[in-house]
Amino acid sequence: MSKKILIIVFIIFLGFLSGCEKEKLESGFFKEIKEIPNYDEYDETFWIGGWNDPEITLLNYQNAKAMGLNKMFVWRGKTEAQLDNLFNYASQTGIEIIYTVEGNYLNELSEKDALLKYKDSDVLFGINVFDEPKGEKVPELYSIGKSYDEFNSIKYVNLYPSTVGKENTGYRDYEDYARAVVENFIIKQDGLKVISQDLYPLKGTPTNPKIVPVWLQDMEILTKLSIEYDLFTHFFILTTKHYDYRRTSVETLRYQINVFLAHGAKGLTHFTYAHDGDGRFDVAITYFDGRKTEKYEMAKTVNHELLAWDHVYLQFDIIENMYVLGEGHSSNPCFELTKYDVETFDYIKEIYTTEDAVLGNFKDKDGNHAFMITNFADPDLKKTNYIEIDLGNANMALIYINGVKKMVDLNNGILKLELKPSEGAFVIPFNLKK
Repeated sequence: MSKKILIIVFIIFLGFLSGCEKEKLESGFFKEIKEIPNYDEYDETFWIGGWNDPEITLLNYQNAKAMGLNKMFVWRGKTEAQLDNLFNYASQTGIEIIYTVEGNYLNELSEKDALLKYKDSDVLFGINVFDEPKGEKVPELYSIGKSYDEFNSIKYVNLYPSTVGKENTGYRDYEDYARAVVENFIIKQDGLKVISQDLYPLKGTPTNPKIVPVWLQDMEILTKLSIEYDLFTHFFILTTKHYDYRRTSVETLRYQINVFLAHGAKGLTHFTYAHDGDGRFDVAITYFDGRKTEKYEMAKTVNHELLAWDHVYLQFDIIENMYVLGEGHSSNPCFELTKYDVETFDYIKEIYTTEDAVLGNFKDKDGNHAFMITNFADPDLKKTNYIEIDLGNANMALIYINGVKKMVDLNNGILKLELKPSEGAFVIPFNLKK
C-alpha cells in the first residue's frame, strides 16, 4: 500500500515539474527586467598586441599606442641601455611588455640580470617562455618557466597550430597536444593563465580566396579548454602577408577579429608589427625604424572599432558555439571538422541566414545572455549576410557592430541583421518591462 502511495506521489510530482517546464517555455526564456544593465560603467581593456618590436624610440611607442596597441612582444637581445629606454617609453605610452626569452636561452646571458632590474615593474606584463613548443618539449615547459620565477609577471607559451602535423605536435591528435600544454604548464602558473595559438586562416588571393579548413576546429578546442580550465584565450591575427598567406585589408583583419570574438577570445596580437620585408614577408605594419605602411591605418581602424566596446564584451564569458549554413548551402569545410558545436542556443527558436555564420553564446555574471554572430563568408567574396533570428519573448536588443552601439525594438521577438562582408554583431537580448 505504501509503495502505491509513493508511486502516485512521484507521478504527481513529475506532472508538477512538467507543468513548470511547460509554463517556463510558454512564458519565454528571458525574464522580464525593469531596466537595461549599464555596461558602460566598466573600463576593462581588451588585449591588443604587436609581435616584432620596432626600434626603441619614444615616437615608435607613441605610434603603436595611437594605433590601439596595449601590449608589445619584445625580442631578447637588448642591452642594458636599450632596456632602460624600452621600459621608459613603454611606461610613458601605457604599453605593457611581453619579453620573449626562447626557453632557457636568456638564463645563459647577462641580459637576464639587466632585465631583472624590472622584475617588479608594472610595464613587464609577461615572460614569453616558449613559442610553439614541439611535443617533445612540452614536459620541460614547467621547469623552464620556473627559471623565471624571479619575475613578477605572467609566464606565457604560444601553441603550435594543428597545421604543423603530428610530427611536430607529437600527440595522437591536436586536442591531446593542447591539453598537454595546459596541464604541464598553463594551469601551474600563478596569475593570468593564457592559452594562445597562431593559426593564420586566409590563403589564396582576393580573386581566389581560401580558408584553412582546420581554423574553427583548432579554435573550438582552445575554447573548450578555456572553459574547462578557466583560461584566458589569445590568438594571433594575420596582419602581414608572408609565405602563401593572403594580403591584408581592413576586411580581412575585421573578419578574423570577429570570428575570434565569437569563440570567446580575450586577447589578440597582430602578426607582425615591425618588419622590413625579406622576400618571405611583406613589409609589416611599420618598418623596423618605425615608418608606417598602409597596414598601419588598416590595423588602427579595426583596433579602435574593438576598443569602442571592449568593456562590454569583456563582461561576458563564452559558453558554446554554433555554426549555421546559409540558404542553399549544403556544407562548409570548416564546419565539417568541428565536433563541439551545438545545434542551437536555448533562447534561439529559429535562425535564417543567407550566408554561413559563426555564433558564440555568452553569459555575464548576472546571468544575462548575449551572442556574437559573424558573417563567415570569406570577406574577399564581398557577400552580405541577411539574417533573421527568432528570440522568443525578447522585445529589445542592445547591438554592437564595428564598435557602434544601437538599441533596437524586436517585433514578436524577431531580430533582423544585415552583416556586410567581414562584419559581426554582438547582441544582448532583453525582455524589458514596458
